[in-house]
Amino acid sequence: MSDTYFRVYSGLLTPEHQERIGKAIWTYLWLLNRITDEPEHNGERSGRVYYGRPVSYSHIGDELGLSKSTVKRQCEALQSAEYISMDYTPRGNIFRVKRSKKWVDPNTNRAKNGTLRAENGTHDEVDRAKNGTKRAENETLRAGNGTPEFSNRAENGTKRAVFESDRAENDHSNINNINNNINNKEKKEKEEIKATTSNSFSFESMKQEILNEFVRLRSHGLQTSPADSKAADELVEANIGLSKVMQYMQKCFDTYKPKHANARINSLSYCVGYILDQHHQESSVTGEVAMELAKEFLEGVKRIVPDHSEPNMNAWAADMQKILDNGKSPERIREVVAAVQNHQFWSTNIMTPRELNTKFEKMAGLASQRSQPRKANERKDKMPKWFEEDKKDISSQATSSKPVENQKSFEEMLEELKANKEARAYSH
Repeated sequence: MSDTYFRVYSGLLTPEHQERIGKAIWTYLWLLNRITDEPEHNGERSGRVYYGRPVSYSHIGDELGLSKSTVKRQCEALQSAEYISMDYTPRGNIFRVKRSKKWVDPNTNRAKNGTLRAENGTHDEVDRAKNGTKRAENETLRAGNGTPEFSNRAENGTKRAVFESDRAENDHSNINNINNNINNKEKKEKEEIKATTSNSFSFESMKQEILNEFVRLRSHGLQTSPADSKAADELVEANIGLSKVMQYMQKCFDTYKPKHANARINSLSYCVGYILDQHHQESSVTGEVAMELAKEFLEGVKRIVPDHSEPNMNAWAADMQKILDNGKSPERIREVVAAVQNHQFWSTNIMTPRELNTKFEKMAGLASQRSQPRKANERKDKMPKWFEEDKKDISSQATSSKPVENQKSFEEMLEELKANKEARAYSH
């Protein structure tokens, strides 16, 4: 972005704000400069940075010459002091500057002041013109009494009054033109920021992240060459994704085998071929796995609904790919699918991979419960004390090693136990 001026509210120039903002003033000014509009948010007008698009800490640090951790710490301090608000996204934070007053008050007040000044100027000049006309009339009357000099002065006074009136109108027109020029300039700045944000912000930031990571992994020299810049452009245009590029680049350096002691990777172009090959291999493998999972899912659906129509398998494979991209392994997906298709309720309510993707975490919990073995129900009622004593007596008699003559049968012992129980009941 080209260097421009921007407004800062003079109310910030107080000891209180100086103490609260501290070293984070440069980060705050950077955010204030990147405000593109000021919509209503939570009942108050706040300035959005880059029209609400995510901004990374690294991007701010690169422009200010600060580290990512420093920018993160300063942004959190500004948020805790309620100067800004941040909404986290995977690609960065959406920044809003509270009570920024960048676009509304200064323009409105300046336009009003300019209009009032023009109106006051017009009234003054008109009054002066009227006074000149009256004076011209007086001079004309005096000239009618026979003095030619006064007649000439009257004509001059009338001309001067007309001239002053015209000048007042010109001043008013000039002020309007100035206000229009200012508004057009600010509109042009907004359009420039919007165009820069939508077209080059994401591209340039990704390119810079790739170059910074390459310099870090190279571990010598801080400058990059035009060839490195061109290689970074090729990686961004390949639409691989920043995280994947970083992962493959790290793998490229890890697997590099130097042929001699001074051999090393000096150019990013060396990594481009490796990164593209890795991306192609992984894409083909993951695509095959996703299609295989989609076919297995369809087989399970047809076991539940035999006359189910043939779906768009490419769309089903794309939905399975989304689940894989979220870090779920094929084995885990198969476990969850089995739990869903064997469940009485969910087997008829989750019939596509898209529905599975939206409820995957919940179904994963169902699969975990299904994998745990159930404990058998055991009766834990406490038996009466007399029953335990009689049980011990019977077991001791039954396990006696010596044979007893006329040993009682099991039925006789039960009858005896019942009789003892009745006798106890009557005694109580």
